Amino acid sequence: MNNTLQRGQILDRYATHINAARVGLLKALQIDLVVDRSEGYRVWDMDGREFLDLDLRAGVYNLGHRNPNIIAALKDALKNDDMGFALFPGANQSLLAEQLGKSSGLSHTLFAASGTEANDMAIQVARRITGRRRILSCSSGYHGATGLSSAAGNPEFSMRFNSDYPKEFVTFGVDEVETLELALKGEDIAAVVLEPSCNAAGYPSVRPTFWSDVRRLCDENGSLLIIDEIVTGLGRSGVPWGFQNVGANPDIAVTAKGLSGGVYPIAAVMLSDRSAAWLTQDFAGFAGTFAGGELACAVGIAALELSTSESTLARVNQNMQCFGRALHKLCSRRSWIAGVRQFGLLFGLELEGEDSGIRMIKHLFDQGVLTFPAANAGNVVNLKLGHLVDDEFCDGLLERMDGAFESFGRTI
Repeated sequence: MNNTLQRGQILDRYATHINAARVGLLKALQIDLVVDRSEGYRVWDMDGREFLDLDLRAGVYNLGHRNPNIIAALKDALKNDDMGFALFPGANQSLLAEQLGKSSGLSHTLFAASGTEANDMAIQVARRITGRRRILSCSSGYHGATGLSSAAGNPEFSMRFNSDYPKEFVTFGVDEVETLELALKGEDIAAVVLEPSCNAAGYPSVRPTFWSDVRRLCDENGSLLIIDEIVTGLGRSGVPWGFQNVGANPDIAVTAKGLSGGVYPIAAVMLSDRSAAWLTQDFAGFAGTFAGGELACAVGIAALELSTSESTLARVNQNMQCFGRALHKLCSRRSWIAGVRQFGLLFGLELEGEDSGIRMIKHLFDQGVLTFPAANAGNVVNLKLGHLVDDEFCDGLLERMDGAFESFGRTI
């Protein structure tokens, strides 16, 4: 950070040259943070105030900010590598693809630079394989900000730019298996696109048979199943991939965010044998300029290994249980908290009252906890706990949350 600039100057520059509406909203919510430095699961503003990061940029910082193992992997790769070539095989690229296949059971991998690009690619592959165009997804979902990915999920994201495709992208509500079944019976759906747990909806639960029903209906009607693991994957639910936790068997799975280790952008589309069959004939494929560069893949190898190691998964499972119990106990003392949702280390605090989650984040911010409400559920606050947090961090977080709940309760 250039400390010769004051916080107000940075906010003004951002508003002038990037996004004035964002700065205006952050100021209105009184959470207009300018980060000066970050380490582990903590960030500090320009006045030296510490915040516990429970947003993690939706999963980019699963392993913490500036994780030393990830930085070491990047530095080591820089001794010999650069971005590599789009059309020539690379050692790091090949190794990462192999390791992703071993962890997921999906045989082939395509690389991209971001999750939105990867979901776009997944949809294109599904259309190519099936010869169909229509895509079915959850109306509360979010799968990216550009191209075909923005048209999947909540249509508001694509409608803002007049880029929605209402005839080709159709939706159903969370857990509405009957609606999904009716849509699939038309036998014109190329793919169903879903997350193991819907981040933008605040991690709502589904019926026990939901995922087996989805897989069966896709098979019966010739549609592919695309699982978006951008938020839920890479060890976040105590196993390498969220679809392994819910018992889904995707034809295509997408990962990004955490694969970057928080230092170098990379995304991947993992394909089953059937979904990858076209790669025996198509030389070009998706040969993007920034897709699967050697530096990015070196970081991805380190991030995948650390995220899914035995010791990391043991820590994740411990925190899922211990922090989960403590959070439920803390929330049970407040009548205005309707419930606590959980998927692995992802928690959704469901509050009474419309847009109550938006009001709550200011109270958490004042206690030094950084998080946001669910994008499509204004009464739910999303909390994303890092893979490697220790007991001291969890205890301090619960203490700060208790303070935030006390102050919020006095406003009701």
